[in-house]
Amino acid sequence: MVDTEGLKIVDVEDLEVVEEYETEGNAVGIYLEGNTAYVADEGNGLLIFDVSTPTSPQLLGSLSSDNLSTIRDVAVLEDYAFASCGRNGLVVIDVNDPGNPREVKKIPAVGSTHSLMIHGNYLYISAEYSGVHVFDISNPQTPQKIASIDTQGVSYSVWANEDGVYIADGENRLVVADSEFDIVSDLIWFSLLELAK
Repeated sequence: MVDTEGLKIVDVEDLEVVEEYETEGNAVGIYLEGNTAYVADEGNGLLIFDVSTPTSPQLLGSLSSDNLSTIRDVAVLEDYAFASCGRNGLVVIDVNDPGNPREVKKIPAVGSTHSLMIHGNYLYISAEYSGVHVFDISNPQTPQKIASIDTQGVSYSVWANEDGVYIADGENRLVVADSEFDIVSDLIWFSLLELAK
Protein backbone atom coordinates (compact mmCIF):
# COMPACT_ATOMS: atom_id res chain seq x y z
CA MET A 1 0.00 0.00 0.00
CA VAL A 2 0.99 3.64 -0.29
CA ASP A 3 0.33 6.74 1.73
CA THR A 4 1.71 10.26 1.92
CA GLU A 5 4.94 8.92 3.41
CA GLY A 6 5.66 6.30 0.74
CA LEU A 7 5.45 2.57 0.08
CA LYS A 8 4.39 0.32 2.95
CA ILE A 9 4.50 -3.49 2.91
CA VAL A 10 1.73 -4.95 5.08
CA ASP A 11 1.44 -8.51 6.40
CA VAL A 12 -2.15 -9.35 5.46
CA GLU A 13 -2.54 -11.91 8.24
CA ASP A 14 -2.05 -9.51 11.15
CA LEU A 15 -2.29 -6.21 9.20
CA GLU A 16 1.08 -5.06 10.52
CA VAL A 17 3.44 -2.89 8.48
CA VAL A 18 6.57 -5.02 7.99
CA GLU A 19 8.59 -2.60 5.86
CA GLU A 20 8.45 1.01 4.71
CA TYR A 21 10.16 2.89 1.91
CA GLU A 22 9.90 6.65 2.30
CA THR A 23 9.49 8.44 -1.02
CA GLU A 24 10.40 12.02 -1.88
CA GLY A 25 6.90 12.92 -3.01
CA ASN A 26 3.37 12.05 -2.02
CA ALA A 27 2.73 8.37 -2.83
CA VAL A 28 -0.86 8.36 -4.10
CA GLY A 29 -1.21 5.26 -6.29
CA ILE A 30 0.20 1.78 -6.72
CA TYR A 31 -0.02 -1.02 -9.28
CA LEU A 32 1.35 -4.49 -8.59
CA GLU A 33 2.40 -6.75 -11.47
CA GLY A 34 3.97 -9.99 -10.24
CA ASN A 35 6.91 -9.00 -8.04
CA THR A 36 7.07 -5.46 -9.38
CA ALA A 37 5.33 -2.49 -7.75
CA TYR A 38 4.77 0.72 -9.69
CA VAL A 39 4.24 3.71 -7.41
CA ALA A 40 2.70 7.03 -8.45
CA ASP A 41 4.64 9.50 -6.31
CA GLU A 42 3.04 12.93 -6.80
CA GLY A 43 5.64 15.68 -6.93
CA ASN A 44 8.32 13.15 -7.79
CA GLY A 45 7.15 10.84 -10.61
CA LEU A 46 7.00 7.09 -11.21
CA LEU A 47 8.95 4.71 -8.96
CA ILE A 48 9.47 1.02 -9.80
CA PHE A 49 10.22 -1.49 -7.02
CA ASP A 50 11.18 -5.15 -6.85
CA VAL A 51 9.03 -6.55 -4.03
CA SER A 52 9.96 -10.23 -4.44
CA THR A 53 11.31 -10.04 -0.89
CA PRO A 54 8.49 -8.14 0.84
CA THR A 55 10.58 -7.19 3.86
CA SER A 56 13.19 -5.59 1.62
CA PRO A 57 11.70 -3.68 -1.36
CA GLN A 58 14.38 -2.59 -3.82
CA LEU A 59 14.04 0.52 -5.99
CA LEU A 60 14.73 -0.62 -9.56
CA GLY A 61 14.23 2.67 -11.34
CA SER A 62 12.35 5.94 -11.46
CA LEU A 63 11.24 8.59 -13.90
CA SER A 64 10.64 12.25 -13.15
CA SER A 65 9.43 14.91 -15.58
CA ASP A 66 7.24 17.99 -15.65
CA ASN A 67 4.41 15.81 -16.95
CA LEU A 68 4.82 13.27 -14.13
CA SER A 69 5.05 15.89 -11.37
CA THR A 70 1.26 15.70 -11.00
CA ILE A 71 0.98 11.89 -11.23
CA ARG A 72 -2.09 10.50 -9.45
CA ASP A 73 -2.41 6.88 -10.52
CA VAL A 74 -0.68 4.22 -12.60
CA ALA A 75 -1.62 0.98 -14.37
CA VAL A 76 0.50 -1.38 -16.45
CA LEU A 77 -0.10 -3.46 -19.59
CA GLU A 78 2.81 -5.62 -20.67
CA ASP A 79 5.84 -3.33 -21.13
CA TYR A 80 3.96 -0.03 -20.75
CA ALA A 81 2.83 1.98 -17.75
CA PHE A 82 0.00 4.46 -18.10
CA ALA A 83 0.11 7.40 -15.70
CA SER A 84 -2.82 9.65 -14.88
CA CYS A 85 -1.32 13.10 -14.29
CA GLY A 86 -4.08 15.56 -13.45
CA ARG A 87 -4.02 18.57 -15.80
CA ASN A 88 -0.93 17.09 -17.46
CA GLY A 89 -3.10 14.35 -18.97
CA LEU A 90 -2.14 10.76 -19.69
CA VAL A 91 1.52 9.76 -19.95
CA VAL A 92 2.68 6.48 -21.51
CA ILE A 93 5.96 5.08 -20.18
CA ASP A 94 8.05 2.23 -21.60
CA VAL A 95 8.94 0.06 -18.57
CA ASN A 96 10.47 -2.86 -20.49
CA ASP A 97 13.74 -2.03 -18.70
CA PRO A 98 12.57 -1.18 -15.14
CA GLY A 99 15.95 0.39 -14.37
CA ASN A 100 15.55 2.83 -17.24
CA PRO A 101 11.88 3.76 -17.79
CA ARG A 102 11.24 6.30 -20.53
CA GLU A 103 8.33 8.51 -21.48
CA VAL A 104 7.06 7.66 -24.96
CA LYS A 105 3.78 9.57 -25.31
CA LYS A 106 1.75 12.32 -23.66
CA ILE A 107 -1.94 12.76 -24.35
CA PRO A 108 -3.26 16.17 -23.30
CA ALA A 109 -5.86 16.24 -20.56
CA VAL A 110 -9.56 16.62 -21.09
CA GLY A 111 -10.34 17.76 -17.58
CA SER A 112 -8.19 16.74 -14.65
CA THR A 113 -7.34 13.05 -14.94
CA HIS A 114 -7.57 11.09 -11.72
CA SER A 115 -7.80 7.30 -11.42
CA LEU A 116 -7.40 4.78 -14.20
CA MET A 117 -7.79 1.10 -14.85
CA ILE A 118 -7.09 -1.36 -17.63
CA HIS A 119 -9.51 -4.08 -18.71
CA GLY A 120 -8.51 -6.08 -21.77
CA ASN A 121 -7.20 -3.65 -24.38
CA TYR A 122 -9.10 -0.71 -22.93
CA LEU A 123 -7.89 1.99 -20.59
CA TYR A 124 -10.52 3.80 -18.53
CA ILE A 125 -9.55 7.11 -16.99
CA SER A 126 -11.66 9.28 -14.70
CA ALA A 127 -11.33 12.98 -15.39
CA GLU A 128 -13.30 14.63 -12.59
CA TYR A 129 -15.75 17.15 -14.16
CA SER A 130 -15.11 15.73 -17.65
CA GLY A 131 -16.43 12.24 -16.90
CA VAL A 132 -14.61 9.08 -17.96
CA HIS A 133 -12.60 8.63 -21.15
CA VAL A 134 -12.00 5.25 -22.79
CA PHE A 135 -8.88 4.51 -24.85
CA ASP A 136 -8.03 1.54 -27.05
CA ILE A 137 -4.51 0.57 -26.00
CA SER A 138 -4.05 -2.45 -28.25
CA ASN A 139 -1.06 -0.47 -29.51
CA PRO A 140 0.18 0.93 -26.17
CA GLN A 141 2.48 3.51 -27.75
CA THR A 142 -0.44 5.23 -29.48
CA PRO A 143 -3.61 5.05 -27.36
CA GLN A 144 -6.74 5.96 -29.32
CA LYS A 145 -9.67 7.61 -27.57
CA ILE A 146 -12.82 5.70 -28.54
CA ALA A 147 -15.47 6.95 -26.13
CA SER A 148 -16.36 9.36 -23.36
CA ILE A 149 -18.92 8.89 -20.62
CA ASP A 150 -20.48 12.14 -19.42
CA THR A 151 -21.41 11.38 -15.82
CA GLN A 152 -22.76 14.86 -14.96
CA GLY A 153 -20.75 14.76 -11.73
CA VAL A 154 -17.14 14.60 -10.55
CA SER A 155 -15.56 11.29 -11.59
CA TYR A 156 -12.92 10.24 -9.08
CA SER A 157 -12.60 6.51 -9.53
CA VAL A 158 -13.43 3.98 -12.24
CA TRP A 159 -13.67 0.18 -12.43
CA ALA A 160 -14.52 -1.92 -15.48
CA ASN A 161 -15.22 -5.56 -16.29
CA GLU A 162 -16.96 -7.47 -19.07
CA ASP A 163 -20.37 -6.31 -17.78
CA GLY A 164 -19.74 -2.59 -17.74
CA VAL A 165 -18.08 0.45 -16.22
CA TYR A 166 -18.59 1.56 -12.61
CA ILE A 167 -17.80 5.15 -11.70
CA ALA A 168 -17.55 6.80 -8.27
CA ASP A 169 -18.93 10.15 -9.32
CA GLY A 170 -18.76 12.65 -6.52
CA GLU A 171 -20.75 12.85 -3.37
CA ASN A 172 -22.94 9.77 -2.85
CA ARG A 173 -23.16 8.78 -6.53
CA LEU A 174 -22.41 5.59 -8.43
CA VAL A 175 -22.79 5.73 -12.20
CA VAL A 176 -22.96 2.49 -14.19
CA ALA A 177 -22.38 2.31 -17.95
CA ASP A 178 -22.79 -0.75 -20.15
CA SER A 179 -20.17 -2.26 -22.46
CA GLU A 180 -21.26 0.21 -25.18
CA PHE A 181 -20.41 3.07 -22.76
CA ASP A 182 -24.03 4.20 -22.35
CA ILE A 183 -25.17 5.09 -18.83
CA VAL A 184 -27.66 2.51 -17.60
CA SER A 185 -27.89 3.48 -13.95
CA ASP A 186 -27.23 6.55 -11.86
CA LEU A 187 -27.55 5.66 -8.20
CA ILE A 188 -27.73 8.29 -5.50
CA TRP A 189 -27.67 7.11 -1.93
CA PHE A 190 -27.96 8.95 1.35
CA SER A 191 -26.20 8.57 4.63
CA LEU A 192 -28.12 7.66 7.76
CA LEU A 193 -27.50 11.19 9.05
CA GLU A 194 -29.24 12.67 6.01
CA LEU A 195 -32.19 10.31 6.40
CA ALA A 196 -32.55 11.29 10.07
CA LYS A 197 -33.03 14.99 9.20
